[in-house]
Amino acid sequence: MAVEQIIWKPYPRQAAVLERSEREVLTGGSRGGGKTELAQAWLGEPEYFYHPKYRALIIRKNRKDLDDFLFRLKHFFNNAVEISGNPPKIKFPKGGEGICGHMD
Repeated sequence: MAVEQIIWKPYPRQAAVLERSEREVLTGGSRGGGKTELAQAWLGEPEYFYHPKYRALIIRKNRKDLDDFLFRLKHFFNNAVEISGNPPKIKFPKGGEGICGHMD
């Protein structure tokens, strides 16, 4: 059975954040506003995603939210990232890394 490729399209507020030129952008809001997908799309910017010196810091409120983020991240990138360790580290396709943590 073939796996269907899903193409993600941002909501207008997500698109506005992705269009910003700053290297760091903070977002907030209640659950269900698309912040997780926005963060994943930001991490997947090809200029960063495929750069060997890319470094990212992902911080979530608690361990449960971090675990959910990492689970969704693997699916968002169709398993193109490796996640391992404690605290978790993300390895991007060309050697870039992301360090993860939570505030608990």
